[in-house]
Amino acid sequence: MALQNIDDQGNIQWDCHNPDCKHHHCAGRDEYMVCPHHDEKAAGEPHRAHISHPEIQYTGPGIVALPACPDCLERSGGTNVSRMFLNVGLSEKELTPPVIERDAHGHILSVTVNGAPNFTVVKDHVETRLVELDSHTKAPEGAQLTTKDGKLYQVVKDYIIDDAYMAPWVQRHLDLHNQLQAIGKRHVPESSTEVVSPAEQSVALEQQALSLEDALRQLG
Repeated sequence: MALQNIDDQGNIQWDCHNPDCKHHHCAGRDEYMVCPHHDEKAAGEPHRAHISHPEIQYTGPGIVALPACPDCLERSGGTNVSRMFLNVGLSEKELTPPVIERDAHGHILSVTVNGAPNFTVVKDHVETRLVELDSHTKAPEGAQLTTKDGKLYQVVKDYIIDDAYMAPWVQRHLDLHNQLQAIGKRHVPESSTEVVSPAEQSVALEQQALSLEDALRQLG
């Protein structure tokens, strides 16, 4: 799962992975992402929040938890916690761009993926052509053959690469990580003796106040 959107002000958008939830918005995912639950992508109401939300926190090195889906919690009586965890601690090796080989006309001949496989998107299509076989030409073993106008043809399928690029969600996750760091949110191990700056303490206290206000509203 991936973050669907993030802007410069720290507003983010994501969808619930529960296909029965009204917040299941797989239509907002990148076009190359296939939803395992629908032939046609569902356009539910996506979740939206600001990165200052108290439930947006690091749960481990490079792992960020987003707020739990309130609709799933309510419908399940509090037993079904649908929550997204994002990998934002991407390594340099994972981020290594692909090597793209082109011909003299700029057409892509091959793509070599050097980073993480799911970080690179390769868009392609297949073109079919017919190669006529004369009486002196033997078709390769296992070749697909067809006849047309009394002539024998071999069916050849050419694999055409249209484009190759870094998956868009990668930059969004990097942006989320950088913006969280900028407001003082980061993973700090429990045993850490790291000194926290006054500015970061102020952010933490503000987040605690927001959490307390939210709890009081629920009680009231």
